[in-house]
Amino acid sequence: MPSVQWVCVPSSVGGYAQQWAVAQEALVARRRVRDFAPVGEVNRALCSLNPRWPAETEEPKGLQAHEKDRLSAANWVKRLWRQRVLSGDGDSQGTGSSGRQKAAGFASTSAVASGPFRLRVLEKLDGDPKVRGAVLALRRAVARLDVPWETPLPALRARSRGGGGDAGAVRWFASSAGRWVYEESWQAESLAREFPGIDATVLEGAVRAGREALKSLLGRMLAEYAVGPPGSYLAVLAQDLDSMGRFLGGGQWGPGPRIEVGVLAHRAVSERLSSLAVTLCDGLEDAALMGVPVYAGGDDLLAFAPASTALSAARYAHDAVPGDLPSASTAVLFFHHRSSLQEAVAGAQELLEEAKSAVPERKHVLGVGYLRHSGVRESALQPWVPSGAGTGAHASVGGPDADFGLFLAPAAPSGGEERDRRPGGEQQLARGLSLRLVAVLARDAAELSALPQDLYEAEVSRLVYRHGGTAGEARALLRLGREELGPGPGGARRRPVAAARVAAFLRQECQ
Repeated sequence: MPSVQWVCVPSSVGGYAQQWAVAQEALVARRRVRDFAPVGEVNRALCSLNPRWPAETEEPKGLQAHEKDRLSAANWVKRLWRQRVLSGDGDSQGTGSSGRQKAAGFASTSAVASGPFRLRVLEKLDGDPKVRGAVLALRRAVARLDVPWETPLPALRARSRGGGGDAGAVRWFASSAGRWVYEESWQAESLAREFPGIDATVLEGAVRAGREALKSLLGRMLAEYAVGPPGSYLAVLAQDLDSMGRFLGGGQWGPGPRIEVGVLAHRAVSERLSSLAVTLCDGLEDAALMGVPVYAGGDDLLAFAPASTALSAARYAHDAVPGDLPSASTAVLFFHHRSSLQEAVAGAQELLEEAKSAVPERKHVLGVGYLRHSGVRESALQPWVPSGAGTGAHASVGGPDADFGLFLAPAAPSGGEERDRRPGGEQQLARGLSLRLVAVLARDAAELSALPQDLYEAEVSRLVYRHGGTAGEARALLRLGREELGPGPGGARRRPVAAARVAAFLRQECQ
């Protein structure tokens, strides 16, 4: 459980401003105190999440095999209270057609990652009998496994309401099909371990039917509507306002005005932050972003978004901060939908700290990174407002999120319908940025940094063209390399190695 730190300053100590200063000093001192009470239980297994407490000797009833764990009473409550206390409350809870309780809480990582694909499928259901038939067949296959319902994405909540029969299957697809639109979910061995109570013959039939239904659905969406399979990656978004402590204490936080430390000023800031939280939640949940806000309060934000909308969600969260509050620093970390959620959230928080520490005197930084399913990771730090914005041939017109977002767009199809003109006039087919570019940029980093600026830009552009990129992508990488907030002096860090790694990942994994 979170450890809350409180301090109290007597009202007799000076005025409000002096009391505030004393309280901040006391809070810093209080955080340095760590008292760890000894565990009073003996001969008891300890909680797997928090070994400060002993685990319960009996597990709650009705758990599935994969839900069994060794937890303390407090952590069992944290894990199960939504499902067991809030079931039946609202449109996302209740009982499914199999009689099992629906889950309540946040949408799963698979639901978030597959959200854009499932939305496209839902848009075609009424007009395409083959798509509808594939969805119905997929639902029947999953029903054999007796899987509980899930919490829908906020953007799909309206489509997950009401109806039985075909309408019930559509409702299920909108709320609970996130995991089942991935081919790797239909593995007989893993499903047998997860659902040991299901007869082997029934399980094998469900796997066969599920694979066939999914193959039909994916094939139809690709052939008729050019919609590829669901993305395997999503992103966790973390944001924090810069230097809020200094701002609340009346200090200068940037170009904005200082506040006068007092009850009324602090109440006004609190109201602005509360309003910002509502704005962030409403906007991120919109169908255009398909985000899932987890926490929005004070000056903090934690949310999830599909890979294809994550950078747009970061831009929305950044721009939603009103001008009379401090600027925001933001982290966007892409991760696989089957990777550790705890590791992804911790990685996003670390990336946010790196972003804020890159320019400690002014902050206002965007960090974009990825965590591959294999454990490989990379990140790039960029100022939200580039130093060359609005000037020069390679000036940024949309910020670093737009430059990285350029690589989210799929490469042109093999027929060559989309071409990009090189500076020399000839046209080049957009084949997709190759990972080999990253190796070349890293290998030749010292030589590239030693070149004069015009030759450096020409050589980086040539390398991008050679490895499947376009003129627009070359310009984006030059801007990102120029602004990269890495170690070393400016001339030594203008090579876009980290940015190229992130860009190649986006092009490869986040179509």
